[in-house]
Amino acid sequence: MAGIPLTMGFIAKFYLFAAGVQGALWILLWALVIGSAIGIYYYLRIVFTMTRGESSDAPATASNVPMEPGGDGGGVRGGRDSLRCVSDPTD
Repeated sequence: MAGIPLTMGFIAKFYLFAAGVQGALWILLWALVIGSAIGIYYYLRIVFTMTRGESSDAPATASNVPMEPGGDGGGVRGGRDSLRCVSDPTD
C-alpha cells in the first residue's frame, strides 16, 4: 500500500508515523518514508503506463490454439491438473 491520502493505507501509515514521532523512533520513520516512496513509485508507474501507453491501431488477433472440448479450461471449477496436484502428490 502506497499510503495515498483518504485510503486505509494512509490511515495506518499516519498512525505509525504519529507513534514514531511521539516515541522518537527516527529509524522507523525513515523506513516508513522510504517504503512509502517505493510503493508510490511502483503504483504510479503502473498508472502512467496505463494512461500514457502507446495506442495501437492494429486490430487484436486471436490465437489459433485448439481447445479440448470440456477440457482443462480452469474457470470456476478449476482444472483436472489443479485437483490432481492436491489429491495425488506422487504424480
